[in-house]
Amino acid sequence: MMRPITQCALACVVAAVSWIILPNPKQADQFYVTDYTGLYGIFGILSAVLALAGSFCIGHALQFSYSAAAERSQAYSMLLSRLDALDDYLRSQDPKDPIVDSAREFIWEINKLRLDDFPLINQDREKLLGKVLRVMKQREKRGCGHLWYDVARALHRCEEAMNDLGLISIRQVVAQCILNPVVKMFFYLSLLLIVVAALLVVPKVPLLVAVSVASFFTAMTIQLLGEVVWAIHSDFDERLTFVEREEDPDEDDEST
Repeated sequence: MMRPITQCALACVVAAVSWIILPNPKQADQFYVTDYTGLYGIFGILSAVLALAGSFCIGHALQFSYSAAAERSQAYSMLLSRLDALDDYLRSQDPKDPIVDSAREFIWEINKLRLDDFPLINQDREKLLGKVLRVMKQREKRGCGHLWYDVARALHRCEEAMNDLGLISIRQVVAQCILNPVVKMFFYLSLLLIVVAALLVVPKVPLLVAVSVASFFTAMTIQLLGEVVWAIHSDFDERLTFVEREEDPDEDDEST
């Protein structure tokens, strides 16, 4: 996403270009605009577009945030259920086995964490998994039988659940980035309404100024709409990552 300063700079460039390329009026009375009907129409269209896009973007941001919160709670419940399944399995094994003891200690440490404690940093994850992994590395697979494989598989599934919690937590942070275009939209909409209100007081406005102001707000509206479309498109691309891309037929011909 572009910074507001960069967007304003581009809009100012568009306004300056419109100022330069606008032909000079032939008559002196054409240097000023006294009938604001055309300007009201342009500003009205821009205001409607900004308000509609801002409302749509707010709905999308709220849906994105609520969905991420629900998925985070679901991933946390999945982690707890996998820990409970592993704990039930370990209860049926020899409690004196070092793998059983270290794995149950790992389960106890994870169960003490709350949902707000996730995502875990790498140091915390290494501290939690370090002991049980060292014990499993010291023990030979053949000497432990099915216990080594079962615990390794269960720990891998628990680690996947913790990774999902981390990714979903990042999505909640991204939700704030989606709201940034909304804030900018309503800011420029307020500025646009101030300009429209100013036209009710000013009897006449220089033509070059009117065209430049209209060009500025038009360029800002186009940039903000592009920013919203880009954010929504990125969200849908993230949700459809499981879809395989179609293979290029040319590549298939070359491979054959």
